[in-house]
Amino acid sequence: MFSAALTIFFILNAQGATLNESLQTHGKKHSSICKMALERFKSLKKDKRTIDNLFFTDKDIAYQMEIVSPINKVGYESGKKKFIALAIKNYQDDAIPYQGEITNASSCPKKFFPTIHKETKELLIIKYFTGATYVHRICEEKLVTASTCTSFHYDAKSLQSFKLTVSTKPAEDCIKPSVTFFNDLQNLN
Repeated sequence: MFSAALTIFFILNAQGATLNESLQTHGKKHSSICKMALERFKSLKKDKRTIDNLFFTDKDIAYQMEIVSPINKVGYESGKKKFIALAIKNYQDDAIPYQGEITNASSCPKKFFPTIHKETKELLIIKYFTGATYVHRICEEKLVTASTCTSFHYDAKSLQSFKLTVSTKPAEDCIKPSVTFFNDLQNLN
């Protein structure tokens, strides 16, 4: 699945490490949830890039953050567009492998389709519903276990991209914690 350019892959048990301790390696700090303990940390070196994945929770909110560095604006925009296109494609009608009497396609009600929110010039959020294993394309109310938002932010100064996935209870809003997270993310001085 990965190319030969994949040089190092390791998983660290980050218990005891805080979010800010991990963010410091990227020249960042977080002002409001700085002491939150990381549950897992994964790092991957591919080509000349480092891809770090941080997993943490705060009360009933699960966070997963992917930090890619260095990356230029074109690479960031390309990755963001691919994610959004795939998320939207997942909810379009699918052909089923057999012809039924009623239909030959599986469809999803529009209320489950992802919605895109542009909060600021630098922050774009896509909101959707997920199931028990955070799988996309949940099309039945009884299968929805989380309201999930994936947000994208690019820091041109440090050539870093941030992709944050926030999962809350289905009835709660995942947009507010996403916006708050990036509002409280700061550069180290």
